Amino acid sequence: MAGGLLSAPVRTDSTAAGRLPGTLHAALSAIGVRQEPVPLHRLSLSATARAVAAGGPGTSPGAEPVGPAATTPGVFRQARTGSSGSFRTDAWNVRLEIALASVALVLWIGVIWRQRKLRRLQAELAERAQVEAALRVSEERYRLISENSNDVIWLFDLTTNRFVFVSPSIERLRGYTVGEVLRQEPTELMTAESYGMVQELLPRRLQAFAAGDDSVRVQTHEIGQTCRDGSVVLTEVVTTLIAGPERRVTHIQGVSRDISGRKTMEQALRRSEQKFATLFRSSPEAFFLTSVPEGRITEVNDSASRLTGYARDALLGSRATDLGLWVNPAQRDHYTAILRQAGRVVDYEGVMRNARGEERICVVSGETVELEEGPHLLTIVHDVTDARRAEEAMRQRMALQDQLARVATTVPGVICSYRLAPDGAASLPFATTALEDVCGLPPEVVREDIAPLLERVHPEDREPLLASIAESARTMQAWGHTFRMEHPQKGERWVEGHSVPRREADGGILWHGFVQDVTERTQAAEALHRERQRLASIIKAADVGTWEWHVQTGETVFNERWAGMLGYTL
Repeated sequence: MAGGLLSAPVRTDSTAAGRLPGTLHAALSAIGVRQEPVPLHRLSLSATARAVAAGGPGTSPGAEPVGPAATTPGVFRQARTGSSGSFRTDAWNVRLEIALASVALVLWIGVIWRQRKLRRLQAELAERAQVEAALRVSEERYRLISENSNDVIWLFDLTTNRFVFVSPSIERLRGYTVGEVLRQEPTELMTAESYGMVQELLPRRLQAFAAGDDSVRVQTHEIGQTCRDGSVVLTEVVTTLIAGPERRVTHIQGVSRDISGRKTMEQALRRSEQKFATLFRSSPEAFFLTSVPEGRITEVNDSASRLTGYARDALLGSRATDLGLWVNPAQRDHYTAILRQAGRVVDYEGVMRNARGEERICVVSGETVELEEGPHLLTIVHDVTDARRAEEAMRQRMALQDQLARVATTVPGVICSYRLAPDGAASLPFATTALEDVCGLPPEVVREDIAPLLERVHPEDREPLLASIAESARTMQAWGHTFRMEHPQKGERWVEGHSVPRREADGGILWHGFVQDVTERTQAAEALHRERQRLASIIKAADVGTWEWHVQTGETVFNERWAGMLGYTL
């Protein structure tokens, strides 16, 4: 190495003074050390080299003194001017000086490299500390999530057939602690039905995954899990296969979520849909479901077929305009305009024509609904033809009844209807206003219950009155009876009633007839009876025979005295 260094040409110009050989400069540059002029005497470690540098033994007379600041060129000049022995000694000293300088440089480079490696190691340690801190934060977040999440996070070991991790939320879900769940057998974790499903599906799933099917890595199933209190909670379980080398599954990671509430809502929704479907099919109203904007019928119920006279298959896919359902196109256009403007129509009356050509009065209601297939129009059609006819008949009947009521006001007495229901309840569903004059009660008081009227009947006549009504109901013969009423203004009044019974469809009986005040007639009859009794007493006391001959009937009436005179006995 020394020979190699010495064989190189030595520069003596001032720019090379104090610089290291080119090989050393290259080494320093390779490790990133900045090259600066360094006096060789600062790198000298041997005493001989220091002596040579200071002009000690072995220097030639007349040589330049070499001090601490002397440079290598001065040494070489001194070596060249001396004797050959001194030159060899100085050369070896220079070689030794350079060798020692090289060793020092190598040591210096090693120190720098070690410092740089130490700094890199410190940076790596700092980076690792940051990563570990971030990992601890992440682990803490994961722990908080797993501990506070309502979902249960778990890890199952297929080798031991046990859970190796279960989040604390398992206690809220099943009532068991984490420790208890980690010790449970798979058969204790779920219902027999769910366990059977797992036993059937898991081997096929593992086999498919081992064969390269990644679609089975993540799957979702509904599992019924058993709870401490004996109940069963329905859960949605998302499982992920965790595999080692050669796709050998060692663990299953899962997340279990309580879906009992969701299932309850789904069941309620299904029941609601079933109710709607039942209502749709069996409703007496005609239901039409029509696509928008095509206007084609996509669904109908049986009532729609009965209303239109078309079979269900004939209606589906057709349009109302094609079938000519609207008699008046202007009504159809008006209905459509209202629907477009307001989004719904309620009780729009129009005239429809069925397949037989019959015109039916209908009340139409419609509303736009959003379905999976797109917007549709739900139309409900109610056939009111019969109702309108019944209303017209009722109007005519009411008009006739009003006319009869006006006539009834001119008739002395009360025209009324007495009804006896199947349960025994009695009422006057119809009575003219004369009831208040005869009985002292307005008609509306006894329209639902006859009790207020019976309270006005004389106590001695109440039972005979009810008995006469019962007999008429039993025999279905005409009823007639005379009784007394306690009128609030007129006092005691005699009332006479006559009616004819008719049995109704529900088993009740309805009497139609009249009731009139016969107080004056009864009083006159009683007065006549009393007068006859008085005359009879007078005649009897006078011992006079009397007889009467009725011109209309030709009947002759004798008293007892006259009969005796003629030789007859009464």
